[in-house]
Amino acid sequence: MLAAYLQSGGFAFAAQYASALDAYFAFLANGGLPSQSDAIDPATVRAYLEALQASGLFGQLLGQRADFYAAYLAYLQTGADPDLFAGLPSADLAGFADALNAYAAFLAAGGLPSNFDGAQLSLLATYLAALDDAGQLDALLGTNSDLLNAYFAFLATGADADRFAGLPIYAEYVSALNAYYAFLIDGGVPGDYTALSQEQIQAYLAALSAAGGFGAQLGDLSDFYTAYFAFVATGADADQFAGLPIYVDYVSALNAYFAFLAAGGLPQDYT
Repeated sequence: MLAAYLQSGGFAFAAQYASALDAYFAFLANGGLPSQSDAIDPATVRAYLEALQASGLFGQLLGQRADFYAAYLAYLQTGADPDLFAGLPSADLAGFADALNAYAAFLAAGGLPSNFDGAQLSLLATYLAALDDAGQLDALLGTNSDLLNAYFAFLATGADADRFAGLPIYAEYVSALNAYYAFLIDGGVPGDYTALSQEQIQAYLAALSAAGGFGAQLGDLSDFYTAYFAFVATGADADQFAGLPIYVDYVSALNAYFAFLAAGGLPQDYT
């Protein structure tokens, strides 16, 4: 019935557009890129697709190509480079993987997303989706697959890219803070610590606080660092933080001494 209507002249433009889009898809499927098409340019493709969408005939006329063209239209409407659309039949999956692995290497080296000057994160997310659709995540990304999957899932929520708790740089911060705490638990005081400055320690704590919070990042040391960070954030001298392990030891020793005296002991007899 629809075919008969089109043949009689109704929505004739729609049939013409669909025919041109079928030929365009065949060109792409044979390895062509949008920028290489002499028959139809991306702006015209977008206009045709928007017209079909407005006519309500998008699915009927494009058939099995409808899902591809719906995604392609949404991509074109962002103004991005059509040649970089990850859903192209001729998509360069190896090239996408190279870009994603380069980003993972940047993160592994301690980089923050906001300092990355390579491909835009939205484009990398598109690449990741293309690899996922092709079932090539593990094959082409290897050990980077889990990190990038979790990272871009976080990014998709609209959260700040730098606040992803799983960034490798935050694992380095946690390791450094664990070493600092080990120094303190052995009786050290902040002023004697040389591996990190107090400014660095505060910066690490501020970053972890923003990226998931101390509970998620520091585990059993969360309570100590919550109190410590609150104290030093006021500008107070870290050596005067009452919760330092050495002071806890002092208090314990003095309590034991007091208990000895309260039981009738004399100072000279305390051992």
